[in-house]
Amino acid sequence: MSHTLASFVINKWDKRELVNAVLYISKTGCQWRMLPNDFPPYSTVWSFYRRANQSGLWDRILLALVQKNA
Repeated sequence: MSHTLASFVINKWDKRELVNAVLYISKTGCQWRMLPNDFPPYSTVWSFYRRANQSGLWDRILLALVQKNA
């Protein structure tokens, strides 16, 4: 049985926390490096946002949030 490295990766941060951090930056205009300590490290949030944006996931997240509030 072969296992890939991806099968052993454990997500340290909840995706909701990452989304909340990006929304906080968007709402407040805060610089990435000035993200409050209540959120995951800015480098983790930035990496999540960059990958989500490039893959189109970020657009789907925003659409789901808009539809939920409509």
